[in-house]
Amino acid sequence: MIISETTQQAVVDNDHSLTSGVVRNSTLVAADIALSLLNQWSAAAAQWIDGTPLIVIREGRLLRDRLQCERIDADDILEAARAHLGLESLDQVETAVLERSGNVSVIPKASGERTAAAGYA
Repeated sequence: MIISETTQQAVVDNDHSLTSGVVRNSTLVAADIALSLLNQWSAAAAQWIDGTPLIVIREGRLLRDRLQCERIDADDILEAARAHLGLESLDQVETAVLERSGNVSVIPKASGERTAAAGYA
């Protein structure tokens, strides 16, 4: 998407030179390759660039300090639980992990635990 934007700027702006567009796009491609190589060679750099998975619900308990740090809320977790597993409340969630990709992985409570947590007999 960024490459298409820089190409558009090279074509539409006052500078219609081919060189300008090639330099801009080559710089973006080179930066992407350099970061991926740095990721591959250094675990510390990979952790800094890509981050690490973060548990935001553990044993059914919402870890609010982590949610605030990542600027997400319980509704985001509940949305992922509904979308992927059809869960209706956070009481049905055993563990939720904010993945490096930004997605939320949800592990539901066992069915016996779920009915007790949800208040069903």
